[in-house]
Amino acid sequence: MKCSLAKEAGQIGQQFGKILPTEGPSITGGRSKYRIGDTVYVNCTSSKSKPAATLRWYINDELATVDNELEHSTTLHSDGLETSSLSLKFMVNELHFRRGNMKLKCTATISRVYTMSNEELVFGTGLRQQASGLHITEKSSHGET
Repeated sequence: MKCSLAKEAGQIGQQFGKILPTEGPSITGGRSKYRIGDTVYVNCTSSKSKPAATLRWYINDELATVDNELEHSTTLHSDGLETSSLSLKFMVNELHFRRGNMKLKCTATISRVYTMSNEELVFGTGLRQQASGLHITEKSSHGET
């Protein structure tokens, strides 16, 4: 089903002169567990597209502040397509943990035609309520302008 969604998104994008990514953004650099006082430093990279996707970070479904988003870059590839990268860095505090976990989400958007996201659910250690493991989900939606 993921492949057919990507194919449909690509066909819609080509109608608007855009080449859309075939998959959602990737999140790298994160750990499955954090403690209060740890520094989270993760990177989000979009798949190739034209134009480059606009990336946004969310912490527990709240848009990250500009102070936490670092090192935005766009890379032009030899095939004319582009990838975007955006890092997120912040110090963990107890407000970041909801029911013992914290959700980090990166979304990649190209105008109003394409939006895709990737999420990581990370767990707190040394908290009153503990859990273990890592859960990554990918969601996509697209619409015409």
